[in-house]
Amino acid sequence: MTAQFQINVLGSPELVRGGRSPVRFRSKKHLAVLLYLYLEGRTRSIPRDRLVDLLWSDVLPAKGRHSLSQALLAIRSCLGSGAVTGTQQVQLVAELSSDLSALGRGSIATARVAEPLQGLEDCGGAEFAHWVDGARARLKSQTRDILRAALQAARARGNPAETYRLAAALYDVDPLCAEAIYALAERAMVDRDAVTAIRLLKDHVQRARVELGTTPNPEIARLLRRLERGERLAVPVQALALADRLTRPPPFVAREVELARLEAISNRVVDGGYQACVITGAPGLGKSALLRRFATSLQARAWPVFIVSCQEIGQGIPYAAVSELITALARDPAAGGTDPLWLAEATRVCPGLRAIYPGVPEPPDAPADSIRLRVAEAVRRMMEAVAEGGPVLLAFDDLQFLDPASQEVLFLVTRVLEGTRVPTLLLAGERVGEGKRGGLAWGTTIELQPLDRAHALSLIRDLSTDSKTPDPDIREAIVRLSQGNPYHVEMLIVDWRTHQADSLVAAESLGDGVALTWTPPPDLRAVFARQFDVLSTDAQHALQVLAVAGKALAPAEVSSLLGLEGGAGERVILEMLDRGVGRVEHGRLSFKNELHRAFVYHAMGLDRRKYHHAQFAQRVAASLERHELQAMLEHVHHAIGAGFERQAMETGLVAAETAIVRGAPREAERLLTWLLRAYPVPPESRLRLLLAYALGAEAQYQRALQALAEWQVEGASATDRALAALIRADASQRGRLGGDAAISTAAQDAVALAEQANVTTFLVRANFIRMEVALDAGDLTTRDHAESLAAKIAASEASAECIAVANLTLGQ
Repeated sequence: MTAQFQINVLGSPELVRGGRSPVRFRSKKHLAVLLYLYLEGRTRSIPRDRLVDLLWSDVLPAKGRHSLSQALLAIRSCLGSGAVTGTQQVQLVAELSSDLSALGRGSIATARVAEPLQGLEDCGGAEFAHWVDGARARLKSQTRDILRAALQAARARGNPAETYRLAAALYDVDPLCAEAIYALAERAMVDRDAVTAIRLLKDHVQRARVELGTTPNPEIARLLRRLERGERLAVPVQALALADRLTRPPPFVAREVELARLEAISNRVVDGGYQACVITGAPGLGKSALLRRFATSLQARAWPVFIVSCQEIGQGIPYAAVSELITALARDPAAGGTDPLWLAEATRVCPGLRAIYPGVPEPPDAPADSIRLRVAEAVRRMMEAVAEGGPVLLAFDDLQFLDPASQEVLFLVTRVLEGTRVPTLLLAGERVGEGKRGGLAWGTTIELQPLDRAHALSLIRDLSTDSKTPDPDIREAIVRLSQGNPYHVEMLIVDWRTHQADSLVAAESLGDGVALTWTPPPDLRAVFARQFDVLSTDAQHALQVLAVAGKALAPAEVSSLLGLEGGAGERVILEMLDRGVGRVEHGRLSFKNELHRAFVYHAMGLDRRKYHHAQFAQRVAASLERHELQAMLEHVHHAIGAGFERQAMETGLVAAETAIVRGAPREAERLLTWLLRAYPVPPESRLRLLLAYALGAEAQYQRALQALAEWQVEGASATDRALAALIRADASQRGRLGGDAAISTAAQDAVALAEQANVTTFLVRANFIRMEVALDAGDLTTRDHAESLAAKIAASEASAECIAVANLTLGQ
């Protein structure tokens, strides 16, 4: 019985039933007795006189004992007769949960935890108030321990949002807790708000000196000094516009598992030692974002963090990466403690070091083959100086661009670090399949995967928080084109926000890319140019063919369409595979990325696109499967792209009606919508009637009636008139769009027009609707007419489907 109750001790205390409604006691002292027993009387018995002295010291003992009996009676009536046991000594045996236990499970609704037992000290005398003060201190200590453990668990799970929420709650309970300070500083640094981080750290330092009279946490003081002197934040970069980058935190979703693994690795470094981890994945999956987000987390915990961004141009410059690393190390004032002789060695590859330390001597003459050893030792000595006895993070972004000389120096540095007293985490990000790991031993490899659909939609929401939210069709187009690549999601969002109806996703969201054209803006064209402009002319033409086809093709088909013979076709396909723009699955060639396909399709010339569409339209029209639904849909697609309006309209009408009959109204709707958007369609066209038919079959009754209203019935055949009446009656009845009289009239009209057209399939369905309407309205005469017609059809030689509907009308 008591399992449904929870006692809340944080804030104003209360007993809650079912997690929602509070229990109202006649007196607040009744609740005070329950709270005292909950906190003191579960493991031992409490004398009744003790409770009387605490809560009723201001009345006669007899009256106090009577009031206590009333309180115990109220508790038993609520929690059960066995909730409190004993006569002279009482003990609470009911099993009650509390908001503290919920707090330990991470179940806090907000980021604020109120002061425990608020207002309870007024329930008794001075002694009870003293007890409340002691209980409050114990509860605050328990709350602090619970929140600290929950925060550490959230960080270990790689959940930043939960970590920051728990940190805010922990800070309310204990503003001097270092874990809370680190997490809140990290939150500010992730938001690129160094001012807030500095203010937070300063407040902590001053509070520690005033309240505790002690020297502040040395790591927090060190972090404060670094931020005050303007140390660069290791926050992720974005593909968004400059104004957005300055005002919005970088979005970060779906990398909890990877963050948890990195957190575990960093804990091993703290315990003393050297760890190496490489993050791999395709371009745009978020390797740099993950690396920099984790680096920011370590930076907020006072780790010296040094990030080297390897550049493609630096591959041919000896020591380019090592020179940047030395420069980053030298920015830390603690690097000034390095022996000048080793700083001199560092100037061999980083002459700019002399601008920071003008008094550095010239390096001694040394054999050329010893230069790498000397530079590696200089790097280690500088790291030792900046570490100040703590762990260090060395991060290399885009490791695939690491120059060979820096690679050799880095190898030597890692060999030295494995046996040194400087705990170091070496972290790198590289494109999968393009790494230059030679000689470097990576203890852990984290391979990033594309975002799933839910996480991609979450990223779209995060990127749209301060602007117009994309419509569902736009969001779906972004998800489809990006294929879970966060960078592509950002590019498509930026393109859509900038160009709206002229953006790529706007063109693709219509369901058929041939309905609109799109001109790639300069920024998107520059992103793709490096990958596609280096391809040979034949390879570019092969990609254009695949883009127009919109599906995977056998290599022989591609070669045939391009007129390539023998080894020429094979060379083109191998070039595409080597460049990473194509893939082969089950012997068929396709694009590796849907966004690449859309870019190639819209970037090619209009005449070339029409030519390829015409090729495919002619091939489908001449194939043996041309009367199959899928072939007809493909034929319409390419006919629209080729400008074959008559073929597109004729085949489209047949394909749409076939799709509806075969139970695929959604395909019919998409096809008819393409045609309506591609060509001017007169109001009397049967295409509009079929669109209403498809919408009705999809249970989109309001839209079906709207489409039907746009169709002009003048000049239509009797069959089409009967179909229109059936659609109107069905949509009105199923969607309850109108009063009973209007729906009944629509059903009667549908029956009459179906009889005139002599179409049994329409007639039996219209009669069934008429029966439903009659039964709803209690119209016995109309019901009898419907039963008579149904019996007639059931006894006829109609199709099995019509007879089944007739029997259903008769209730058989």
